Amino acid sequence: MTATSEARIKFSPFMAGFSDRLKSRVHSPILYDRYMLLCSDRVAIDETSSRQDVLQVLSEDKPEIQSVFPIAEESLARRFQNGDLCFMLGTNQAMLSMVWGHRGKCYIRGAGKHLNIGDDTVYLYNAFTVPNVRRNRVFSRLINEFFKYYSGKGIKRYCSLVSPGNRQMLAILHENGFRVESNLRYIRIATFGILREQSVQGIKKCNYRISREPKTGYII
Repeated sequence: MTATSEARIKFSPFMAGFSDRLKSRVHSPILYDRYMLLCSDRVAIDETSSRQDVLQVLSEDKPEIQSVFPIAEESLARRFQNGDLCFMLGTNQAMLSMVWGHRGKCYIRGAGKHLNIGDDTVYLYNAFTVPNVRRNRVFSRLINEFFKYYSGKGIKRYCSLVSPGNRQMLAILHENGFRVESNLRYIRIATFGILREQSVQGIKKCNYRISREPKTGYII
């Protein structure tokens, strides 16, 4: 055995231990996400409703929510504490589609963005439809009820963050007058990260900022 080989044998246990300690300290991976911020102040509302549709507007937790899209209890509790509403559409047998609405400023965890919106604006998020009915325009009918409800509350403007790859959602929003206002790229490590936001309307500015999740406040 050479001196080098012997040194490697003695050194390896130390490196293995160091590697384990390093892994134990780094709990969160580096995450990279892209989003588009879309807004509309001229949604098209159809006042007619299908007699077969069953609409629920929930301000508290109900079993039907988990049947459509499982959400952690902590997240559900936080949403309802924020005053958010869950809209669900389906039949007498089952709920098939959901979408959430938030009023007021909030921090959007997935995008690392602090969203400051006025009293006449709603943030639309967490839209989901059961896969086997996605071609049946169930969500289109649900979002129409969403707009109808908030329009009756004096809401004039709607915003949403959507992944560029979610073409179906983008198509539905475009049908309702939504236009892209900015593109976001977010790199996150644990509870802070770097947000790059580039506006696409008017003066095309590109802003970089350190984004850190607040300890209190409205977190989505």
